Amino acid sequence: MKNLVLLLAFSFVHFFAAAQGNSESKPATKSLDLGTDTTWLITPNKERISFQALLDSNKGKVIYLDFWASWCRPCIAQMQFSHSLQKRLKDKDVVFIYVSVDTRQRDWNESANAYGIGQGNSYLIEHAGRDALTLAWDISSIPRYVVINKKGAMANKDAPRPSEKMTYTYLKKLSQ
Repeated sequence: MKNLVLLLAFSFVHFFAAAQGNSESKPATKSLDLGTDTTWLITPNKERISFQALLDSNKGKVIYLDFWASWCRPCIAQMQFSHSLQKRLKDKDVVFIYVSVDTRQRDWNESANAYGIGQGNSYLIEHAGRDALTLAWDISSIPRYVVINKKGAMANKDAPRPSEKMTYTYLKKLSQ
Protein backbone atom coordinates (compact mmCIF):
# COMPACT_ATOMS: atom_id res chain seq x y z
CA MET A 1 0.00 0.00 0.00
CA LYS A 2 2.86 2.35 0.89
CA ASN A 3 4.43 1.77 -2.56
CA LEU A 4 1.11 2.54 -4.22
CA VAL A 5 0.83 5.82 -2.32
CA LEU A 6 4.41 6.74 -3.29
CA LEU A 7 3.75 5.84 -6.92
CA LEU A 8 0.56 7.91 -7.00
CA ALA A 9 2.29 10.88 -5.37
CA PHE A 10 5.16 10.70 -7.82
CA SER A 11 2.73 10.37 -10.75
CA PHE A 12 0.88 13.48 -9.58
CA VAL A 13 4.10 15.49 -9.37
CA HIS A 14 5.19 14.14 -12.76
CA PHE A 15 1.80 15.04 -14.31
CA PHE A 16 1.88 18.52 -12.77
CA ALA A 17 5.39 19.19 -14.13
CA ALA A 18 4.34 18.01 -17.60
CA ALA A 19 1.27 20.21 -17.51
CA GLN A 20 3.51 23.21 -16.93
CA GLY A 21 5.37 22.65 -20.18
CA ASN A 22 8.07 20.27 -19.02
CA SER A 23 7.45 17.86 -21.89
CA GLU A 24 9.32 14.56 -21.80
CA SER A 25 9.13 14.14 -25.56
CA LYS A 26 11.94 16.65 -25.97
CA PRO A 27 15.42 15.66 -24.87
CA ALA A 28 16.32 18.12 -22.16
CA THR A 29 19.18 18.79 -19.84
CA LYS A 30 17.93 18.23 -16.33
CA SER A 31 19.45 18.15 -12.87
CA LEU A 32 20.26 14.74 -11.47
CA ASP A 33 19.88 15.60 -7.79
CA LEU A 34 16.89 13.29 -7.28
CA GLY A 35 17.92 9.94 -5.89
CA THR A 36 21.44 9.71 -7.22
CA ASP A 37 23.24 10.07 -3.89
CA THR A 38 20.87 7.86 -1.89
CA THR A 39 20.71 4.96 -4.33
CA TRP A 40 23.26 2.19 -3.93
CA LEU A 41 24.54 -0.24 -6.52
CA ILE A 42 26.28 -3.60 -6.15
CA THR A 43 29.35 -4.18 -8.32
CA PRO A 44 30.33 -7.54 -9.85
CA ASN A 45 32.87 -7.77 -6.99
CA LYS A 46 30.00 -7.41 -4.47
CA GLU A 47 31.10 -3.94 -3.40
CA ARG A 48 28.67 -1.08 -2.86
CA ILE A 49 28.89 2.21 -4.74
CA SER A 50 26.48 5.11 -4.77
CA PHE A 51 24.87 5.92 -8.08
CA GLN A 52 26.23 9.46 -7.76
CA ALA A 53 29.80 8.18 -7.29
CA LEU A 54 29.37 6.10 -10.45
CA LEU A 55 28.21 9.16 -12.39
CA ASP A 56 31.03 11.28 -10.95
CA SER A 57 33.63 8.70 -11.99
CA ASN A 58 32.42 9.04 -15.60
CA LYS A 59 32.10 12.82 -15.73
CA GLY A 60 33.40 14.21 -19.01
CA LYS A 61 31.92 11.25 -20.89
CA VAL A 62 28.49 10.63 -22.34
CA ILE A 63 26.83 7.91 -20.25
CA TYR A 64 24.34 5.56 -21.87
CA LEU A 65 22.45 3.89 -19.02
CA ASP A 66 20.69 0.62 -19.72
CA PHE A 67 18.12 -0.35 -17.07
CA TRP A 68 17.38 -4.05 -17.55
CA ALA A 69 16.64 -7.35 -15.75
CA SER A 70 17.48 -11.01 -16.27
CA TRP A 71 13.83 -11.95 -16.83
CA CYS A 72 13.13 -9.17 -19.36
CA ARG A 73 13.10 -10.66 -22.89
CA PRO A 74 13.08 -7.26 -24.68
CA CYS A 75 16.09 -6.21 -22.54
CA ILE A 76 18.00 -9.34 -23.50
CA ALA A 77 17.09 -8.86 -27.19
CA GLN A 78 18.72 -5.40 -27.09
CA MET A 79 22.05 -6.69 -25.70
CA GLN A 80 23.47 -7.70 -29.10
CA PHE A 81 22.66 -4.23 -30.46
CA SER A 82 24.20 -2.63 -27.40
CA HIS A 83 27.46 -4.58 -27.93
CA SER A 84 27.54 -3.54 -31.58
CA LEU A 85 26.83 0.10 -30.73
CA GLN A 86 29.53 0.06 -28.08
CA LYS A 87 32.09 -1.23 -30.61
CA ARG A 88 31.12 1.46 -33.12
CA LEU A 89 31.56 4.17 -30.47
CA LYS A 90 34.74 2.78 -28.88
CA ASP A 91 36.83 5.79 -29.97
CA LYS A 92 34.29 8.29 -28.62
CA ASP A 93 33.77 9.49 -25.07
CA VAL A 94 30.74 7.26 -24.52
CA VAL A 95 30.45 4.77 -21.68
CA PHE A 96 27.78 2.06 -21.48
CA ILE A 97 26.52 1.27 -17.99
CA TYR A 98 24.15 -1.62 -17.36
CA VAL A 99 21.94 -1.29 -14.27
CA SER A 100 19.91 -4.35 -13.34
CA VAL A 101 16.64 -4.06 -11.46
CA ASP A 102 16.68 -7.74 -10.53
CA THR A 103 15.67 -8.58 -6.98
CA ARG A 104 18.09 -11.50 -6.62
CA GLN A 105 21.82 -10.94 -6.96
CA ARG A 106 22.39 -14.46 -8.30
CA ASP A 107 19.95 -13.89 -11.20
CA TRP A 108 21.72 -10.64 -12.13
CA ASN A 109 25.20 -12.20 -11.90
CA GLU A 110 24.36 -15.22 -14.02
CA SER A 111 22.56 -13.21 -16.70
CA ALA A 112 25.17 -10.45 -16.82
CA ASN A 113 27.87 -13.07 -17.39
CA ALA A 114 25.77 -14.93 -19.96
CA TYR A 115 25.17 -11.77 -21.99
CA GLY A 116 28.72 -10.44 -21.87
CA ILE A 117 28.24 -7.59 -19.41
CA GLY A 118 29.30 -9.38 -16.21
CA GLN A 119 32.49 -7.42 -15.67
CA GLY A 120 33.14 -3.73 -15.77
CA ASN A 121 30.12 -1.45 -16.06
CA SER A 122 27.43 -3.81 -14.79
CA TYR A 123 25.60 -3.06 -11.55
CA LEU A 124 22.67 -4.28 -9.51
CA ILE A 125 20.49 -1.59 -7.97
CA GLU A 126 19.78 -2.21 -4.29
CA HIS A 127 16.09 -2.42 -3.43
CA ALA A 128 15.06 -1.84 -7.05
CA GLY A 129 11.64 -0.31 -7.38
CA ARG A 130 11.81 1.01 -3.83
CA ASP A 131 15.02 3.01 -4.22
CA ALA A 132 15.03 6.78 -4.64
CA LEU A 133 16.44 6.72 -8.18
CA THR A 134 13.93 4.44 -9.90
CA LEU A 135 11.09 6.25 -8.15
CA ALA A 136 12.37 9.76 -8.96
CA TRP A 137 13.28 8.89 -12.55
CA ASP A 138 10.07 6.89 -13.05
CA ILE A 139 11.88 3.71 -14.08
CA SER A 140 8.68 1.70 -14.00
CA SER A 141 9.20 -0.33 -17.16
CA ILE A 142 12.22 -1.84 -18.86
CA PRO A 143 14.18 -1.85 -21.02
CA ARG A 144 14.81 1.81 -20.31
CA TYR A 145 17.68 3.91 -21.57
CA VAL A 146 18.85 7.20 -20.12
CA VAL A 147 21.60 9.46 -21.47
CA ILE A 148 23.75 11.66 -19.25
CA ASN A 149 25.80 14.32 -21.05
CA LYS A 150 29.49 15.13 -20.56
CA LYS A 151 28.65 17.77 -17.94
CA GLY A 152 26.85 15.18 -15.83
CA ALA A 153 23.32 16.39 -16.57
CA MET A 154 20.46 14.32 -17.93
CA ALA A 155 20.29 14.70 -21.71
CA ASN A 156 17.47 12.22 -22.34
CA LYS A 157 15.31 10.46 -19.76
CA ASP A 158 13.79 8.15 -22.36
CA ALA A 159 16.60 7.62 -24.86
CA PRO A 160 16.28 5.45 -27.96
CA ARG A 161 17.11 1.74 -27.77
CA PRO A 162 20.43 0.41 -29.06
CA SER A 163 18.64 -1.21 -32.02
CA GLU A 164 17.32 2.13 -33.29
CA LYS A 165 19.41 3.64 -36.09
CA MET A 166 19.27 7.12 -34.61
CA THR A 167 20.97 6.01 -31.37
CA TYR A 168 24.45 5.88 -32.91
CA THR A 169 24.11 9.35 -34.45
CA TYR A 170 22.64 10.78 -31.25
CA LEU A 171 25.41 9.44 -28.99
CA LYS A 172 28.15 10.35 -31.46
CA LYS A 173 26.90 13.93 -31.66
CA LEU A 174 26.71 14.25 -27.87
CA SER A 175 30.25 12.91 -27.51
CA GLN A 176 31.80 15.67 -29.67
